[in-house]
Amino acid sequence: MYQQPGRPTQGRRSSKPQDPYKEQIKQLKLQIRQLKLDLKQINTKMSSTRSIYNETRAWLPNRALRHGEKLVEDAFLWKPQMNKQQLQQQIMQLEQQLLGLQQQQAQWQAQNS
Repeated sequence: MYQQPGRPTQGRRSSKPQDPYKEQIKQLKLQIRQLKLDLKQINTKMSSTRSIYNETRAWLPNRALRHGEKLVEDAFLWKPQMNKQQLQQQIMQLEQQLLGLQQQQAQWQAQNS
């Protein structure tokens, strides 16, 4: 069978080794992206809650009631705040893993080029 020059034949593998870090890096980037979207959603929800309480607090007649309203707001925001901190820690850990993999990938590429 005649093979045109410059066209690889089927089944022939390139002599260039495959990047062992490429897929891991891709997956980590996707995980980080998802967590950042989750974090953005939590921030939006918390902002909305604060906004509602700030509007309500403006109409309360005395300082004691405003302080009580602030305590209620804090109670409502406690769980989202914990979730937010957890997400931030996860994002940081994954970004550190990503950086390590990217450094390993750069070394691997330098050795294999």
